[in-house]
Amino acid sequence: VVMDIFDGQLVSSVKCLTCDRISKTTETFQDLSLPIPSQEALSNLRTRASTNMVEDEDGWINWMWKWLASWFYGPDVTLQDCLAFFFSEDELKGDNMYSCEKCKKLRNGLKYSQVTQLPDTLCIHLKRFRHDFAFSSKISTRVAFPLTGLDLQPWIHKDCVSTQSVYDLAGVICHHGTAGGGHYTSFCRNSDNGNWYHFDDRIVTEVDQSTVANAEAYVLFYRKNSDHMIPLRRELARLEKESNVSLVKYFISNSWLVRFNNMSEPGKIDNSSVLCRHGGVLPKRIDSAERLCTPLNPQAWRFLYDRFGGAAAVTNLRVCQICQQIARAEERQRQFELSEFKLLQENDKVDINGSGDTYLLVTSWFSTWEAWVLGKAKEPPGPINNRSLYIQRGNSFSLRPNIDHFKLSEDIWSLFLSLYSGGPEVVLRAGGGLRVSTPRPARIASIAARLRARCHETSRLSESSQT
Repeated sequence: VVMDIFDGQLVSSVKCLTCDRISKTTETFQDLSLPIPSQEALSNLRTRASTNMVEDEDGWINWMWKWLASWFYGPDVTLQDCLAFFFSEDELKGDNMYSCEKCKKLRNGLKYSQVTQLPDTLCIHLKRFRHDFAFSSKISTRVAFPLTGLDLQPWIHKDCVSTQSVYDLAGVICHHGTAGGGHYTSFCRNSDNGNWYHFDDRIVTEVDQSTVANAEAYVLFYRKNSDHMIPLRRELARLEKESNVSLVKYFISNSWLVRFNNMSEPGKIDNSSVLCRHGGVLPKRIDSAERLCTPLNPQAWRFLYDRFGGAAAVTNLRVCQICQQIARAEERQRQFELSEFKLLQENDKVDINGSGDTYLLVTSWFSTWEAWVLGKAKEPPGPINNRSLYIQRGNSFSLRPNIDHFKLSEDIWSLFLSLYSGGPEVVLRAGGGLRVSTPRPARIASIAARLRARCHETSRLSESSQT
């Protein structure tokens, strides 16, 4: 839910000023941490902006007056200034030069970011605290912010998947005090009546919009304007009330309907929270499928599908036979691995406390496997990776200090190796020293065959003794 509401995406680009090569990196964000530009940075920012627009005489006079006034009364910083400063090009030079993959050298470059996906709720954090070595201070500069109509269009990438870029303020967090301590209060807008309220511990009071606009904001929450969704929601409600006689019901997941009723861009119809890719109910959802879906009449379904597209129509909530077979096979595999591990533990005759060689396994991998066989994780572990266990100096190896690991018998190690492959094989010798080797595929296959035969024989003898 948090990801659906707050996740957005940025693409960071770095351009080499020698070969013009552009490297790009995509990252997900849940908030934008905006620096508050200083008076000098703000002046430079607005100077660069003024060169990209044509202004009349009054516009230049007005700009000059604001620039002069800022020297006496401090910079008039707006949220748009902070956004422009955050998304402005950053020169990479001097000690901060760019390592160009094409030139294979350090080069001067330009770094800039653009938004490729806008979140439904935009969280903006204003960097009001400065930390310089052992000294911290608070930036109390007032930042003017709009209550409605915050448009991020100037900073959107041409390939942005979002179509709505206008936001309205939903909440504000304020910090009162200094960098050494203080108190937090907040303002929040009630979406039902449109009124603003101030929250100060247990005291809640209704306030005017002007009070909110004059607040010294620390964190701002903006929601995408969804006025265009209101008529769609009303039309769906009207269609649902119609008593059309139909022998078929169309099911849509409640999670997507929540997006439709609350978000500006719900996206394509998505039933993946209940249904698998084959169109049937996920085996783990069969007992709760009716609670997690809403039946619609054909007219309501057609209205949503024509408008948003997405998943095909679902007219029944039967379990998917393919996924059920896969789930049963996976459960059998879990039980097999767990029983084999327990059997080897019970029949382990190797003294792992010093009388024989012991095989080492990194704890993190074993914990992942343990969570999977006990049903606490959805995915099994990948190949074994024991490289963090040792330090190599030339042709000699030593155990890395303070690294968590398990000591296993050869049979238990062989079980894991035959099931998951990987390596390397790290053996603590009884006489001292560490042996590290890479298991060969032929040896892994041989170990697996020998282990299966031994386990089957042990199981047969166990069953015979019980009878």
